[in-house]
Amino acid sequence: RNLAGVNWRALEVESFDSDPYCILKLGGRESRTSTVVGTTCPAWPPDEKSAYFLVHHREQQLEISVCGADRSGIFAPRNFVNFLGSVAISVAKVMKLWPSQAVGLGRRKSQVALDTSRVS
Repeated sequence: RNLAGVNWRALEVESFDSDPYCILKLGGRESRTSTVVGTTCPAWPPDEKSAYFLVHHREQQLEISVCGADRSGIFAPRNFVNFLGSVAISVAKVMKLWPSQAVGLGRRKSQVALDTSRVS
């Protein structure tokens, strides 16, 4: 929730928003989510494609980076990507939280605090 707004519409000072997506990394494998357009409080759709990772041990870290996609406006160059934050969480912690995150058949919902100290 409340990600930084990285897209700015000319002459609309209060229109800061983002087009966030996540990069998930675990054990040398990487997966990218879809982009949620025009929000600083993204919620990915229920039919979001699943990511599958091979886990070798429970202390492996799932790394999640949140980025804002390029809208290629007048003031931003094409292929411009903004870093919005990141978090690393152990597989053990994910599995500990797993039962309490059920929101429907085969679906889980979770929130984690992002480290935004590297956001420019």
